[in-house]
Amino acid sequence: AGAGVAVAAIAYLRQRLRPKLVLYYHPISQPARATWALARALDPRGRLVELRVVALEQGEHKSEAFLAINPVGAVPALSDGKGWGLGESHAIMRYMCAVLPGGHRLYPSAWRPKARARCDEYLAWHHSHTRQGVPFFFHKHACRMFGAQPDPTKQSAGREQYEKAAVHINNHFLLETGGPFLGGKTPSIADLVCYAELGPLQWDDELGPFLFNLERIAAWLRAMRAQKWHAEVMAQTRGLMRVRRSE
Repeated sequence: AGAGVAVAAIAYLRQRLRPKLVLYYHPISQPARATWALARALDPRGRLVELRVVALEQGEHKSEAFLAINPVGAVPALSDGKGWGLGESHAIMRYMCAVLPGGHRLYPSAWRPKARARCDEYLAWHHSHTRQGVPFFFHKHACRMFGAQPDPTKQSAGREQYEKAAVHINNHFLLETGGPFLGGKTPSIADLVCYAELGPLQWDDELGPFLFNLERIAAWLRAMRAQKWHAEVMAQTRGLMRVRRSE
């Protein structure tokens, strides 16, 4: 009994001493949406991570207060509320997995080197491949909310990038792990990052049919939709999309 009390006391002290993190995000930003999904996956009640929306439409990300947290002036950003700040979504997600309870489930520990390496492989590949398709989403669905006009040429080039990335994910990443997730049987931060980009496209009238014709991608999309954070995190983005079909 005494040992149990001691363990409970240590857990309580850790909880009290752990600084509450503040995540700055915008729901339309794909990298920020991935960190938001992770925050909800690890801390569904919001006790350890406070969420703050940065009004990109009003230029809040270029304000002096925000630049003190992330000098790059981009979301997402993470702060401990005591003057320490961190930018770059993948760095933020790795840090959150390191300090929040249950993080090892979404970013494999060093004791699972192959699982971690596969997750890192996708994260390293993402920026120069999947992420390059973002002009399609921006120019078709989001540009007007930021005062910009659609550019059909950039939209078309973005679509091509998304299609190439989806085919490679279907034929390599999901095949190598046996699915349904990029890391195997359970989701990882690689899935959250990838879904932030490709997830909304399942509701697009052009790319939706393309994605669902890729067998492993289709199964992955269904598995990601079943995550508890999905409805909250994807709601505003889905509202921008031209819904392909009712589910």
